[in-house]
Amino acid sequence: MESIPIDASADIREETVNGVRMRMYYPRPASLNQVLDDSVARWGNRECLVFNQVRWTFSEFNRKVRETAESLTFYGIQPGDRVGLLMENRLEFAVGYYAAQQVGAIAVVLNARLKSDKLGFMLHDSGTKLLMVEHAIWQTLEDLPSNLRTVVELGGDGGGHTVPWEIFAANRRPYALPPIDEAAPAALLYTSGTTGVPKGAVQSHRNLISNAMNATRLMGVTPEDRTLVVAPLFHATAVNSQLTAMLYAGATSVIRPYFKTDDFIMQLEKEKISIAIGVATMFWFLLDSPLLAERDLSSLRYIVYGGSPAPVDLIRRLKTRFPAVRLGNVWGLTESTSIATMLPDDKALAKPDSVGIATPTMEVRVDPLSRDGGVGELLIKGPSVITGYWNNTRATEGTIVDGWLKTGDVGRIDEDGYIYVMDRIKDMIIRGGQNIYSIEVENVLFQHPTILEAAVFGVTDDVWGERVKAVVVLKPGQSATPQEIREYCQSALARYMVPEFVDITDALPRNPGGKVLKDALRTMGG
Repeated sequence: MESIPIDASADIREETVNGVRMRMYYPRPASLNQVLDDSVARWGNRECLVFNQVRWTFSEFNRKVRETAESLTFYGIQPGDRVGLLMENRLEFAVGYYAAQQVGAIAVVLNARLKSDKLGFMLHDSGTKLLMVEHAIWQTLEDLPSNLRTVVELGGDGGGHTVPWEIFAANRRPYALPPIDEAAPAALLYTSGTTGVPKGAVQSHRNLISNAMNATRLMGVTPEDRTLVVAPLFHATAVNSQLTAMLYAGATSVIRPYFKTDDFIMQLEKEKISIAIGVATMFWFLLDSPLLAERDLSSLRYIVYGGSPAPVDLIRRLKTRFPAVRLGNVWGLTESTSIATMLPDDKALAKPDSVGIATPTMEVRVDPLSRDGGVGELLIKGPSVITGYWNNTRATEGTIVDGWLKTGDVGRIDEDGYIYVMDRIKDMIIRGGQNIYSIEVENVLFQHPTILEAAVFGVTDDVWGERVKAVVVLKPGQSATPQEIREYCQSALARYMVPEFVDITDALPRNPGGKVLKDALRTMGG
């Protein structure tokens, strides 16, 4: 437990919010607007955002935000209105997100890679009044709701009843900065909806600021730090634990429109990146790239991974290639704003299967499953946990009870307080009455010398209820047969846990946060 930096737990006191006692940083900014104001006052001339050839200081970003807020006011946006953001990674996303806060509106952060019907539902459900959208995405949208009054199109000419970004930006009206309570909604991020209708997680100013303070303290972020944002900004990790966290700390976010291995490596060197954040797969690709040996990455001091298990072999290789770099494994959800736990560097090899311990302001406990003793659903509580879902009281009451968020993840906590995520409840396999946690099987598969990625899930069976199936991706240039993989598992797993079916594929379907979409694998038949 001593692994968490001492100053990460400083300035914390207990407060009661809506009848729930929780640990909170004090003092803290009251809103994202105060975060921006404080950062401009302290670091106005320092570099804030980089995108391609554009470099903005904190003052320049602030000016763009305020000008865009004036444009929102001109187009009728008022406190409480919803402003949609539907685009890939670009500066306009950051500007639009913070401009919405300036006028007291709520940023509706939309997944730019979803199908039109789901996006239409989200725009309707949120009551989005103004949408900022890329031209290419706008062309794919159909059946838009009547509540959508203004569409601001980036890269378009205004055809199809939209307002080109240039015209939108030229039309401005002064606004009065509204008073904002820290409990007020700042953003809506919709869950993936893989188990049903998407739900809009309401992230408040308190949620976002608490997460930013946790993230920056855990990583020891200073204004000298620079992070590379390659995860989509419409995902909680990128927008909350990178963009907002770095803004809070006076550090620099270098935004890229995508992740490509060699571009990632080149940007790490060119921009002297100190903090790299991504899923484990990204770092496999980095280590296997011939370009890595040619580049000076001495600026790198922290690698943070999450979204999927990190095999021990990957951790060892990262330690060997970057002996001076600290590693951290994180776990969280949209509903926890982003980070709920972190495994510190000195436990990376000692407890590689763990996602660490709760962040300084969060609490984690286990709601046991009757037949599994210490194994059960992981529940989390703290100021980063959302207060509910937009327009969905039933889902809110079923997910958050007395301040505790039911994560839907099965896990356990060891004698040292370290947390292990073993499966999603819906993905837990029950074969002949025996519970099988997919991560236990996946961890064995990751140790196979030819396997790069693996996903394990249950397939329906009339006799056993469910049988175990694995879908694996092999490392480049490697070969293996399903039977060889099954025999390898037999040497390390109980008989009932060994995958009876093994498929080899080129890639696993993932959501923008890097989590494998097992429902998609089931639908695809492997």
